Amino acid sequence: MSGTVLRWTRTGLGAAVTQQRADTAAARPPLPLSLRLSRDGHHVGQADPEGLALLGPGDVTGLDERQVRGWWPPPDSTGVSASDLAHVELADPAAPWLVTPFGPDPDGNLIPWLALVVVPQAQATLTGGGALLTLETPGSELPPWGTLHAWAHVHIADPAVDPDDPAALRAALARPGAATARLLCPRRLRAETTYRAALVPTFAAGAHAALGILPVPATAAPAWSNTPDPVRLPVYVSWRFTTGEAATFEDLALALRPATGADAVGAARRIAVDRPGRSLPAADPLPIGGALRVGAVPAAPPYDPTALRAEQASTIDIPTPTWGDWHAEPDTAGAPPRWLAQLNEWPPHRVAAGLGAAAVRAHQEQLMAAAWEQAGQWAEADEQLRHAQTALATGLRVHAARLAPLTAVPGLLLQLAGPAAARLKVAGDAPRSLAGRITGSCLPLAVLSVPARRMFRPEGRPARRAAALHDGFLDRGALLRRYAAGQPTADPHAAPEQISTPQPMTQSVVGLEPHLAAAVAAWQDNETRAAAPPACTAAELDALADLTAQALHPAAPLTARVRARLDPAGSPVTEAAPGTRISRLRVGPRFDVPLVDLLLEQGTDWLLPGAARLPDDRLVLAEPDAAFIEAVTVGANHEWSRELLWRRFPAERGCSSFTRFWDRHTGAGSAAARGDMPDLTAWHGELGDHLDPAARSAVLLARGRLFRDHPDLVVYAHRAVDGPSGVRPADTRDEAAWQAAVRPAVLTGRIAPDIRLFGFPLGTAELRGGPDDPGWFVVLAEPPTGTRFGLAADPAGEPPRTWADLSWADVTLTGGNLDPTAAPAVAPAAGPAWAARSDVLAAVLRRHPFRLFLHADRLLP
Repeated sequence: MSGTVLRWTRTGLGAAVTQQRADTAAARPPLPLSLRLSRDGHHVGQADPEGLALLGPGDVTGLDERQVRGWWPPPDSTGVSASDLAHVELADPAAPWLVTPFGPDPDGNLIPWLALVVVPQAQATLTGGGALLTLETPGSELPPWGTLHAWAHVHIADPAVDPDDPAALRAALARPGAATARLLCPRRLRAETTYRAALVPTFAAGAHAALGILPVPATAAPAWSNTPDPVRLPVYVSWRFTTGEAATFEDLALALRPATGADAVGAARRIAVDRPGRSLPAADPLPIGGALRVGAVPAAPPYDPTALRAEQASTIDIPTPTWGDWHAEPDTAGAPPRWLAQLNEWPPHRVAAGLGAAAVRAHQEQLMAAAWEQAGQWAEADEQLRHAQTALATGLRVHAARLAPLTAVPGLLLQLAGPAAARLKVAGDAPRSLAGRITGSCLPLAVLSVPARRMFRPEGRPARRAAALHDGFLDRGALLRRYAAGQPTADPHAAPEQISTPQPMTQSVVGLEPHLAAAVAAWQDNETRAAAPPACTAAELDALADLTAQALHPAAPLTARVRARLDPAGSPVTEAAPGTRISRLRVGPRFDVPLVDLLLEQGTDWLLPGAARLPDDRLVLAEPDAAFIEAVTVGANHEWSRELLWRRFPAERGCSSFTRFWDRHTGAGSAAARGDMPDLTAWHGELGDHLDPAARSAVLLARGRLFRDHPDLVVYAHRAVDGPSGVRPADTRDEAAWQAAVRPAVLTGRIAPDIRLFGFPLGTAELRGGPDDPGWFVVLAEPPTGTRFGLAADPAGEPPRTWADLSWADVTLTGGNLDPTAAPAVAPAAGPAWAARSDVLAAVLRRHPFRLFLHADRLLP
């Protein structure tokens, strides 16, 4: 047990009680008090008053329930392991011995003045009528009074406290919450039985005082004897619980086995297409799986979809539905996305889409009611979209009139955007500002500045003087191209081999076009020659101009701004693809319901074929079938769009209301909170390419009593490492190591009360590992419900190696209670020696949460 355990503790004058334990001892212990008399600091005498006594158990008539810090089992709990011992924790570590009327015995043990008793409900009569309830039960149902000292101890949470250091002990006991008192009941529980647990006084004086029975005994006589005679005890605190079967978490976990091929779990079924109807030709049976699969995808027989295509295009009869045709967005060439044909031309995928549609039809009224509840937020969204569309139309008109003509001359467009070069974000392999793309090239940023633009304008004085001197006009495009190539010169008569690279224009006017340089030099009356420049990289002027034109187009930034306003988690706005125009934004309801829950209503085999036939106490690792999941999602959204149209609901046709398939644990605002896949209008790849990588995680399907009796068990993946005798779990001694080695389950589900599924953020191949990768363990851990005590239900079949292996068959019972005075016949060599001491028994009987480690390779085919 972590921390320090004491057999008992007393504070104040109670620590001075020296009266020896005896049934005839006084209920109020005498106080051996000696007074030292002094005057003006000088000792003048000593007095030993007689008749002083401390309060005893007969002076207690109740207990503040706020003293109870915890209990096991919890009140009104069911399915409690019959191998556990009940206990209660008190906030005051000295409370159980506060009014005990005598001191410790020669062995250092001290009987507490109150105890925890557990009695079968059938043997307990609880009545009221006073300040406290009264428990009436045969004395034989209670623990032996003389051993009560073994079932009360003090637990100090700090393991560094030295029990032999009185000062350290006093400091630890004085800190609030640092120590607790714990009372155990040694009763061996029976399976499938309801019990009454009660905190009662252990001395007759305390029982009489609390029940109002006079006279109150003046001696420290016990409150009960272990005879069949009925005993009436006041109840300070009481609760009830019911046990389940005797098996512990460990027993149930060790009974689990990996599923085998004989269990026929995950085997694909086949659908008959020999009589498809209409004009469709017959074909061989085709395999169909579920949302999960075990092992590789089975090879599919050939199937000719030509007739099916014609049937879908038929205008004479009611055509076969084309699943997802309202959501499919064509590519830039106008061609439909590849997934649309793959879904509609393969019958198993069409069946999966039909399952999604059936799930929506089964809940259409509830979904429609939820959609109307969301409709309020669309008014604001729709208004913002209309304003944005108006702004876009205006921006496009201005762009067409003012900016579009400049795109023919790259230099003009770049000079126009020059003042905003540091803020203008342009696309590319690594999106950055226009200034960032120009920096380091031969094109100086000064050429794009406002002073340079004024200098270069055709009506400017330098340009006019250059034209007058050289009988021509200034070609700004050619000038910038020479700058971009690193070829301008300050000498109009310089030979080509004398051309130098440009210098910053903030220093001088060198590096301009020859005739402009002459004009500027004449205007400034300052002839300047270029110095030897450093080497530079030629700037791609046309590419820079194209990127600038894209960045200045109003559609992209305006659409991004609208998306930022209308795209919180749960927004009804969707778009055909990231960055598309506002006219492609769509408004419709969104539902957070996982489609897997609706799919299971169609049958558990649609999750994993054969899941319902998984034998008891079996485990199997599967992986998602992305194509099947996407087909179900398309069918659900397709049917929902039809339903919205039929109900004349104010929503855009083709909105993606269902994008969540699994019940994944994600934080609000995270990407997964929006769904397991993007909106259908953003699908442009193969069927099965759009499922989020986190939604492709390996899934553990488990069946057994463990999952029914312990629904709160913890399941996670633990990294394996190579050890001297094989793979072992990685160390998790600190928080950083734990974060590196452990991956909690990110999705959960329940197929039946005893069939659970858990998904990990790892694929099956990663879990299995390889020649240079030891892989991962799947861990089933008992939940850390606090401190628990007990013994194993069944013997391990071999001598116990540690006290954790000790079973109820190895110990002695007296009247149904564990006898602390009788040591087990075979005791483990490790750990403390058995003794009738509360600190020793606390260490021996402490139950640590059990964890079962199974390497993923054992769970995969």
